[in-house]
Amino acid sequence: ATCTETGLTAGKHCSVCGEIIVKQNVIDALGHIEVVDSAVAPDCTNTGLTEGKHCSRCNTVLVAQTTVDALGHSYTATVTAPTCTANGYTTYTCKCGYSYVSNEIAELGHTPVVVEGVEPTCSSDGLSDGSYCDVCGVTLVESEVLPADHSYVGGNCKYCGMTSYDYFVFTELYDGTYSVKAGVAKELTTIEIPKSYKGKPVAASKR
Repeated sequence: ATCTETGLTAGKHCSVCGEIIVKQNVIDALGHIEVVDSAVAPDCTNTGLTEGKHCSRCNTVLVAQTTVDALGHSYTATVTAPTCTANGYTTYTCKCGYSYVSNEIAELGHTPVVVEGVEPTCSSDGLSDGSYCDVCGVTLVESEVLPADHSYVGGNCKYCGMTSYDYFVFTELYDGTYSVKAGVAKELTTIEIPKSYKGKPVAASKR
């Protein structure tokens, strides 16, 4: 017997007269032995299969498996905003892990804010104008130190009234100090004798 066909037991008969000595009996069909063919779930890019069945004895397909279409990607969009110096973009990510980048957004560029400098005086250093970005805070133009110095107008410093060294003649003395006298043909509103020259004291003066 097979899964679907009946069989017969062994029998005997006489080869001369044909008389049946042992009668053959019908054996019932065995029937199929079902085995489940597991379903295969589809993913974003691969097809799947439905559940099926086959006979483990004769391999006859009892329930055919059918193809299930691929699901296709399902994206979540994440926007990365542009900065002053870097482009922005959108990242599309699928739950399966695949991702790609699109929709690039141009960088913004810096937004300068000017930091006004400070004019130096005779005794205090000043600063040149500088600037920084109002968005990211980065320094765009570094302020530079402007050394303290006299600002002469008509031979005299407009801050302290001191006369420019160009209006004097200095003579170094034996002890390392200097003597000083006024230069010639100089029209000065005020003459103030400097107390030092080249870092050394002015010890004497001559008219």
